[in-house]
Amino acid sequence: MPQYAEDIERIAAQEAEAAPKPVIPPAVPQTGTSVPPLLPDAGVGNLRAIGVSVAAAAVALLGILIVGRFIPPAVPLILCAAGFAAARFYGAKRAISALNGAILGTMTGLWLFFVFAICLGTASIAFSTPEGQAVIKGLPQQEQVIRLLQDPHQMVTGFLLPVFFFLIVSSAFGGLLAVSTRRPSR
Repeated sequence: MPQYAEDIERIAAQEAEAAPKPVIPPAVPQTGTSVPPLLPDAGVGNLRAIGVSVAAAAVALLGILIVGRFIPPAVPLILCAAGFAAARFYGAKRAISALNGAILGTMTGLWLFFVFAICLGTASIAFSTPEGQAVIKGLPQQEQVIRLLQDPHQMVTGFLLPVFFFLIVSSAFGGLLAVSTRRPSR
């Protein structure tokens, strides 16, 4: 074995000399320009973004229940205001990108949709009982409601999907609007 040890050391030394050395680029002199700060990453992995969007969604839900009952055309404005508020409050201390504003608005609309879907599911279960059937019989749109409750596919495609896109797009637009109207900080 000792005879091979010398050969191994010699071959290892030859390979180390033959291996290419890493090229280190020369240092670039600073020209006085500052590196832009990293933008906050809004998304479902960021607890602050979740908290801000849930709070905006809760306030929007109250607004929809109170104002939307008397002035139905105000609902899209309330949704835009929710996305706007979420993006504005999240980016209060630092600038956020348009993508992050849209993500915050989308998250706000998504929370509203979750609440809406849970309420719709609860109502459909409640209306399937005999007491719920009695309530349906007193509605002016009795046939439409019964048809909607009996066909889940119709409920999803004709009711939930349009509401989903309406909530998401309106809130995301508000988030984009908040970023585009923000004045640059000096």
